[in-house]
Amino acid sequence: MRIFFSLLAFASLTGLATAQCFSVTTTTVAGNGQNGTMFDIVNTSTSAITIGSFDQCFLNANPVVTFQIYTKPGTWNGSEANPAAWTLVGSTTNLAHGIAPALDPLPITVNVTIAPGATQGFYLTGDTGTTVAYTTGVNQLGTVIGSDASLQVTAGVGKSYPFGTTFGLPTAGRLWNGRVNYCPATGGTVLATNTSLGAGCLASYASFYENFATSAAFDLANSSMSLLFNGAGYVALPGITTYVPPSTSATSLVLSDDSQTTVALTSPFPYVGGTTTAMSVCSNGYVSVNAAGNGTAFTPAVAAFLNAANTGWWMWHDYNPAIAGSGQVKFEEIGGIAYITWDGVYSYATTVPDTFQMQFDTANGNVHIVWGAMSLAGNGFLVGYSPGGVSADPGNRDLSATLPATFTIDPSDILPLTLAATSRPVTNTSWNLTTSNIPTTGVLGVDIYGVSDPGINDLFFLGAPGCGLRASLDVMNAWLSAGTTHTYSLPIPNSPALLNFNLYTTSAVFQAPPVNAFGAITSNGIQGMIGDF
Repeated sequence: MRIFFSLLAFASLTGLATAQCFSVTTTTVAGNGQNGTMFDIVNTSTSAITIGSFDQCFLNANPVVTFQIYTKPGTWNGSEANPAAWTLVGSTTNLAHGIAPALDPLPITVNVTIAPGATQGFYLTGDTGTTVAYTTGVNQLGTVIGSDASLQVTAGVGKSYPFGTTFGLPTAGRLWNGRVNYCPATGGTVLATNTSLGAGCLASYASFYENFATSAAFDLANSSMSLLFNGAGYVALPGITTYVPPSTSATSLVLSDDSQTTVALTSPFPYVGGTTTAMSVCSNGYVSVNAAGNGTAFTPAVAAFLNAANTGWWMWHDYNPAIAGSGQVKFEEIGGIAYITWDGVYSYATTVPDTFQMQFDTANGNVHIVWGAMSLAGNGFLVGYSPGGVSADPGNRDLSATLPATFTIDPSDILPLTLAATSRPVTNTSWNLTTSNIPTTGVLGVDIYGVSDPGINDLFFLGAPGCGLRASLDVMNAWLSAGTTHTYSLPIPNSPALLNFNLYTTSAVFQAPPVNAFGAITSNGIQGMIGDF
């Protein structure tokens, strides 16, 4: 604690001037997104500028496993499918973040200098579980979406990871949602950064999924999964049923490419939130409650899955049972169990079959998915379950690795206590932070500052299993909980003596009634490295 105070006290006495740096923010209304986006930055000034870092909006809340920033001289346009034209200038892992319109600082130092009048292309992208936020344009490709006296940011395109499918050509464009932080090239010497540490607690999710980006990655062939309904959610475990070949009495559903139809059940099927006597079956591998269904999209997308209108069970893939020679999607009920089988159905534009079956037990609400031989052809797969309406993103789950130990799917989403920096710790400014997802049962909160990271990710020994501590207990400030968010800040003195010094902060919230023996939950930590731009 003495070190912490003495450094800040010394710095407050020096009062030296620092470089003046700037930020340009685009729209944050989001509305659409993809793993990544490409856009241009144009230096409209008469002096060189250095791009120091970016802040980014996201559409989903799960931590990004890998986030990367690429750049190239000149515009992105024409090089969107050419990885060789791009240079990786920074990356980070396990990036915790909020959801648009929140702007989250990316803990990546870029330091790309753009000459006067020059254009520089940028590609910001996360892994396949990431949804970088942008806004769909209307004839806005290349138009200015953010500017000041020195630079312009222009609309570009969306990109699936990595350097994959392009979204927004030829003219529509995608309006990146974020902020550019830059300085005159002769300005500051040390870029201030934020790095998220660990994860908050205690989270529970009403959905689960595994997103296989390519068909070759699918590893569930000749296996099975059971979802045992407990009246409120599911317990997932390795399958306890086997494949039941369709009988001669099974109905071949009338399904063409990208189509859906309705099957009627003789008994109500119970699911989380209700019962149904009608199921919608999409040719592309998913089944939904009630006749309305969840559409007929053929490209697996995590955001669409999590926000589907109706509760559904998904083996999402582009199938076309209308191809000559393809097997069909079949339906029958035997002993109170509804069997929906993709019986040797061809992937789109192929002549290779896949076989799998969903079993819905109307007596108890259990659901079983049984996979047979899979061709691993065509596009990727998304396997999972999600209730109807907007759902939080639990992150990509490796089913083959986690099913043997079993896991639970809860009736509703509870997001972890999350801490995000809303500014960087730049000298002569304030380091601003926001704690979010504060539970309604929260009574007392604590802001914690430290000069080190204890690196504790599980406080089970204190009675707070699953909760961590990522800042030493050097300075603590208590506050009364009032609402779902809390903001706090730390003034950073104007002193070069603090450059490259690391501060750590985290939050804790005590609840009534307590959710653990310790009585409190904790957020992720933020490591702030002090800089002068």
